[in-house]
Amino acid sequence: MEISQAADLAGALRDRRADLLIVDVSAVPETGVAGLVALAHAYPKLKILALSVESLQDSEIPDRLLALPKPFPLDRFVACVDHLLERPGQPKAL
Repeated sequence: MEISQAADLAGALRDRRADLLIVDVSAVPETGVAGLVALAHAYPKLKILALSVESLQDSEIPDRLLALPKPFPLDRFVACVDHLLERPGQPKAL
């Protein structure tokens, strides 16, 4: 599913089961890191990959919320997705 407006995100997550949310924070700046942290707390099983974010340093940020700054190589993106989805046989370290 693709969401282009931050306002539609919470409703879409409420209506559908999602394992992983990949969001480009630069494309939806009104969401921001604080909004992603709030989503992570509201949906405890949801894993989030935040693109365009340099780092996530706050102690309130769950382990299932990763940041991936742009530009990034495809293998780094795939490694983050594998890590978040805990795919068997994939390395856990990023």
